[in-house]
Amino acid sequence: MDHSLRGISASDFHLEDDAEKGDARNLFIEAWFHFPEVNDNPSIPSIINGLAVSSINGELIFRVRLEASLNFDYNPLGDVDEDIWIVDGDMEQPEADNKHRLLATQRNGIQVNYIPANRDPLVQLKYSSKAILGRLLKAIKWSDGEQESFEEQAQTLNGLAKDNPALVQITDAINQNWTKIYRGRHLNQAGLNFPVGDVDEILRLIQLQFMPDAAGNKVDTSRLSDGQKSLVYFALTKALFDIDKATRQAIIDKQPSNFDADKMKLPIFSLIALEEPENHLSPHYLGRVMKLIKDYGTSDLCQSIVSTHSASLVGRVNPKQIRHFRLDNETKSTHIQSLSLPEDADEQAKYISEAVKAYPEIYFAKLVVLGEGDSEQVILPKILEHYGQDIDAHSISVVPLGGRHVNHFWRL
Repeated sequence: MDHSLRGISASDFHLEDDAEKGDARNLFIEAWFHFPEVNDNPSIPSIINGLAVSSINGELIFRVRLEASLNFDYNPLGDVDEDIWIVDGDMEQPEADNKHRLLATQRNGIQVNYIPANRDPLVQLKYSSKAILGRLLKAIKWSDGEQESFEEQAQTLNGLAKDNPALVQITDAINQNWTKIYRGRHLNQAGLNFPVGDVDEILRLIQLQFMPDAAGNKVDTSRLSDGQKSLVYFALTKALFDIDKATRQAIIDKQPSNFDADKMKLPIFSLIALEEPENHLSPHYLGRVMKLIKDYGTSDLCQSIVSTHSASLVGRVNPKQIRHFRLDNETKSTHIQSLSLPEDADEQAKYISEAVKAYPEIYFAKLVVLGEGDSEQVILPKILEHYGQDIDAHSISVVPLGGRHVNHFWRL
């Protein structure tokens, strides 16, 4: 994740109704990581000094606490101070002796792959440690003589450029004019070269291309549609996860790998945070994207979170895995809750679960009207319209459940 997204800003602090705007404020955020099985996990050593034991079940935990304060003593806009600690236990309120500074190596062991609503895969195709492709390219394990072979071929290419009469003429013309207008001691010679002096420069020129287009040519990601760019972004993120997983397994099995595990910086925990995947995509593509995300979350070391306003996407998720966020205008806070369902053995659970899957728009409704059949779905909106009310304007959902479904809901 981009480091600019990690910082706390003044707008992150909650302002109570009875508080003055200039009052100092504090907040804290905690993340708890559990390790039920740590045998042969090559990622654990990076955080070994921060592990603690739960007093409840004896499990190993890694507890990280971010503390931030906002004060207006010297700046009317507010100054933010933040610290990140490791807490050495599961006590409710840690004391100063229980908190230790989180080291950079420990923080890098926790990786968040944030996929924003506006997805530009070009950002992730750069040759940098922050980009997905760059991270993989930098971790390539070269065999003996392989790097030298790449660099020799690059020098050969530059040699061909220097022998080409047209390129030589262009270089001479540029140099003649450059020396006339620039008389500095340094940088007084110009030359046309391919920027491929070493392996890093060669890898920096690698591009992800797709083929064929309608004319049978190759195209790069800049020519893809917004929907196609979104799919490329998803594929890149999942590819990074797959290679991480394969490299980790190779270490455990003591098998050779194409990537250097130290340069890969294998995380102890990965989180993929996907924002509004429905943007620019049809419902059928959403099913494929959700399959990738679910596959990502099945690993013991990974978790996935998806935010959405799409009823089509919600209908593809198990209701027990959904958390509903609602803004309370009175308290100016967000309520988060899971869906209350009967036990799986209860027959009522079957009907409620199926009703939620069939009509997922009820998640986004302020009022739900349960009807016995399809006729209510037609008649009730017309009745409300007769009285000057529109069901969409008031976020009302009319849900026909069928006779047997209704009986179970009435009992509840």
